[in-house]
Amino acid sequence: VFRPSKPSKTKNSVILINASMEKEPNREVKKMNYLGEDNISRILNAYRGFKDINGLAHVATISEIRGKDYNINPSAYVTPLSDIEL
Repeated sequence: VFRPSKPSKTKNSVILINASMEKEPNREVKKMNYLGEDNISRILNAYRGFKDINGLAHVATISEIRGKDYNINPSAYVTPLSDIEL
């Protein structure tokens, strides 16, 4: 989400959310997942909280993003907990 008028405390930083593990299996279509209420709530709270959450979100500074050649793929900054545990 692009916000041209960010609050001063979040200027020069970006929150990157890797919600790849936030899903529920679809009971009707086995190869399809969906976002349940809990999943949506966790993602929204991460966005609104604008802070690091292990396995879900990372607040990256502009200099940190520059150091990764401007790559803003969330998986470059956040490893889902299930990947860490394996």
